[in-house]
Amino acid sequence: MCKKCGQMYDDVKQHLTVCTQIPRCIHCGGGHMSNDMKCVKVKQFRADLTRRLLSTAAHASISTVSNPNYHHNQADFPQLGAPQRPY
Repeated sequence: MCKKCGQMYDDVKQHLTVCTQIPRCIHCGGGHMSNDMKCVKVKQFRADLTRRLLSTAAHASISTVSNPNYHHNQADFPQLGAPQRPY
């Protein structure tokens, strides 16, 4: 699918000879390319994704802090040795 005109094609080289070069978004049908950050569908997708990622990250940090079964033991994390030089 052409990100510029939104048309389906089998061969990109052949499509380039017939592409209208008129932007048409495959997501909303608007007069912009399909990967345009101004597209309302792209904006909504990115906002939803960001919200999900932040929610997951916040949930992960909260569950680690509030987990009564978790006990940090420094012995489980021994100090690393001196860095080795690559040969």
